[in-house]
Amino acid sequence: MNNVYSLFFFKARLRDLEQQMNHERLRHADEKAKMMEEVERLRKEISMQLQEYQDLMDIKISLDMEIAAYDKLLSSEEDRLKITPGSQTSIFSQSSLSSSLSRSGVVRRTPSRAAAKRKRTVLEESDERSVSDYSVTSSAKGDIEIVEVEPEGKYVKLHNKSGKEVQIGGWSLLRKVGSNETVFKFHRTLKVDGGAFVTVWSSDLGKDHEPPSTIVMKGQKWFAGDNMTTHLMNADGEEVAASERVKRMISTAASRHREYLGSYGEELHHQQGEPRGDEKCRIM
Repeated sequence: MNNVYSLFFFKARLRDLEQQMNHERLRHADEKAKMMEEVERLRKEISMQLQEYQDLMDIKISLDMEIAAYDKLLSSEEDRLKITPGSQTSIFSQSSLSSSLSRSGVVRRTPSRAAAKRKRTVLEESDERSVSDYSVTSSAKGDIEIVEVEPEGKYVKLHNKSGKEVQIGGWSLLRKVGSNETVFKFHRTLKVDGGAFVTVWSSDLGKDHEPPSTIVMKGQKWFAGDNMTTHLMNADGEEVAASERVKRMISTAASRHREYLGSYGEELHHQQGEPRGDEKCRIM
């Protein structure tokens, strides 16, 4: 009789434990789903912030170039007119002014009217500056994306943005830089967990091969250059993700137009920062 009671007791206990296990399994699945939603939200937020940062950097570069162009124009004007911060008035003869203008710009003299006996001196200046930066664009058609391409050819990083495991065995990475190509094929058994990263390193950097998160190519390295594209191809040779890095040149040009009017033999008198004639400045 005691054995029968013990059997009933253990069966009841087993049912309780199974119910607790099922409850914990459901709770864990719910928490995991919430966590993956939070990860996806943070990923989108980071992506938006990176885009805003890139936009701000583009604006900053443009403003820096305009400021530099204006500063150079101002410095050249001060040097030509021999203006110092503490001076109040600078006096130049017409001949010395024309000589100074001829050294720093293009001087044109127009015929003067005999009655007025006036002479017009026209100065046109131009200044060009250029800087370079890089534009990076990425795209993905599935759950695996290319999130980072090291510009010196050290590594390429992939990310599984989904919450489920993805099989990438037999897939390949293709890097093109001009006529040079690097092709790396993943092992047929490689899988990437949900939310995980995979970094594929060049062989000459001394990194340890620890798949699936860290993979070191055998006897190969990623070619690098100013313009390069990286493609992720599936086992059927179809592109599932891509990243392109392109060097771009940003140029700015500034031009200035000034006219001076004065009588022959007359000395030109002007106050600092108040030259005669019209001034125009244009930034392109």
